[in-house]
Amino acid sequence: MPSGDRQREAFVRLWNAVRTCQLNVYVHKRIAAKATTSENILDSISAALAALAGIGILAAFPQVPATTWAVLAFISAIIGQGRVLFRFSEKILHHRRLQYDYSGVLSRLISVVERTKKAGYLSQEMDTQLEVVLERYQFLIEHDETDYDELKILDLQERVNAAFPVDTLWMPDNGREDVTT
Repeated sequence: MPSGDRQREAFVRLWNAVRTCQLNVYVHKRIAAKATTSENILDSISAALAALAGIGILAAFPQVPATTWAVLAFISAIIGQGRVLFRFSEKILHHRRLQYDYSGVLSRLISVVERTKKAGYLSQEMDTQLEVVLERYQFLIEHDETDYDELKILDLQERVNAAFPVDTLWMPDNGREDVTT
């Protein structure tokens, strides 16, 4: 069993990782959702213009030149290619993958907390598992090239603070004051 100081240090690292992981899950979920929304808007506009051009051609309105419908169809095709140009599908896939990777790490971190809480201390086996999970977490952080804009994630940080309030975090011994907020 690791010493009291080692347990305290491990849990401070663990809770900081839990809070940061949860924040990263929220951030990547939000980025993927925005890309999905943008992709859906482009698809809807493209489909609406294509439908309007098709109806115009079929109805053969005498007041509207046929070239107008051709231009609408062309604009619809250009907008339809927007998803490829802006690489929305790739962005969505990339951020969903990161969201799920961070969620997996978060789940394993919470599992270590629950088992340690049940045992009342951090056993050598759980300490080893914690180190493995923290290595995976560090790997994700190092390879995550997302630009985290501090102003845009303030509301997400509040959600993390509500989900994991520092004063309620379980510790084998008192170490809450070192957990970042």
